[in-house]
Amino acid sequence: MSTWEEEKVSWGKRSSYSMGFFYDYLIQAGIIILIFRFYEVELGLSVALVGLALIIFALWNMINDPLIGFLTDRPMRWSKKYGLRMPWIIIGGSLTILFYFLLFTVPPVDAKSDPWSVFWYLVIVTCLYDTSYTIFSTHYSGGFTNIFRTRDDRRKGGTIGQWMGTLGRMLMLGILVPFIIVDGDPSSYIRAALIACIIMAVSMVIFLPGMHESEAVKTRYLQIYEYTESVKLPYFKFVKIAFQQKNYKIGVFAWLMFAISFSLYYASTLYFVPDVLHLGMEAIALAALTYTIAFMISIFIWSRYVADRIDHHNLYALGLVLLGICYLASMWITTLVEYVLWHILGGIGIAAFSAVFMSVGADIRDEVTNACERHQEAALGGISNFFYRFSFFVIGFVIAITHILTGYVPGAAEQTELAQLGIRINVGLIPALTCFAGAFVMFKFYDLKGEKRELLMKSLREKGL
Repeated sequence: MSTWEEEKVSWGKRSSYSMGFFYDYLIQAGIIILIFRFYEVELGLSVALVGLALIIFALWNMINDPLIGFLTDRPMRWSKKYGLRMPWIIIGGSLTILFYFLLFTVPPVDAKSDPWSVFWYLVIVTCLYDTSYTIFSTHYSGGFTNIFRTRDDRRKGGTIGQWMGTLGRMLMLGILVPFIIVDGDPSSYIRAALIACIIMAVSMVIFLPGMHESEAVKTRYLQIYEYTESVKLPYFKFVKIAFQQKNYKIGVFAWLMFAISFSLYYASTLYFVPDVLHLGMEAIALAALTYTIAFMISIFIWSRYVADRIDHHNLYALGLVLLGICYLASMWITTLVEYVLWHILGGIGIAAFSAVFMSVGADIRDEVTNACERHQEAALGGISNFFYRFSFFVIGFVIAITHILTGYVPGAAEQTELAQLGIRINVGLIPALTCFAGAFVMFKFYDLKGEKRELLMKSLREKGL
């Protein structure tokens, strides 16, 4: 086979690759859902310091995420034998598991009498966690574009990946959070983290065959790299070229809006369910189950019967609209039945988004590759990670400010109406508005479709990219 020929990806390889999504979504669900409440409510660290720690963490991302992708997106001694990305995935994935566990094994210090020790522990470990996670995620997402070359493979690979990723999120939301974690018992968070780490380690081992780069993929990349190294492309020039591409800017904005909505919603869930709905953690498990069933069924319908009929970017936008409506419902729901049933719409919505998310993202990266005349998928992944992690900046700022202004009292048996309204805004109104904003921009301005996309793929083939 020619190194430039598009290889068909087997179902076995797609299935193995999907475990990268499982690993990723499981660990991200744990970070988003548990960190803020664990440090504020369980350890007693002031909400202002928790928020400040997450803001510092987000600022670290501004340097760490894009730069690591750029610096590691090049051949190393091991590349010809083991592939460009496999060693980085093993290194980054293993360290990520370690630092995730350390986030919940805080030294025995009283956060109320000695808050700065706990604060700096949180800052340092989150930054170390983020560095290792960036190494893992930029190469597992960057590898998708190179391994899955045809539109059909990208949609199918992305669909099964999102399916497995949702199972990972379900494991955290539907099992570990409601059945392992106990309010008022910080050690239960350690037990949940240990179980999650064991499962993540197993999933990473299963993922590696899917990440394996064939000789054609390795040779193609090395040949391209040797050629493009003769014409240096400084990092900031590369970033400038990327953001000169209209669809890349649209994709980044839509991704940021989704990341803010998704992260803020789930970070606020452990406040919303007990403090506003006055329900136990089993409500989260039931909602997660409903959401997952709706997702599992509908994602294959969206992918197989709808995506190509209305075009991928339109389905992407539609999914964000449906998800936003689900989030907005949190402004008025009061019962367990309402909470669970609204998650059906959420599952259907995020399935529509997820069915084409990887395909749209790969097309956008291809447009940048064509403009730069070189592959820098890990660097682009680092930029994407930066915007996803920027949502932590928003979480830290919004939740801290909301809790302070509305008088939220950690651990109180009953919160005031004002504090409950603040939680509803965090879990409902803000996530809904950001979803709608992302959907509008994607629907109105995205134009990498039809003939324009075909011309792009033709140009890539002619350039040997």
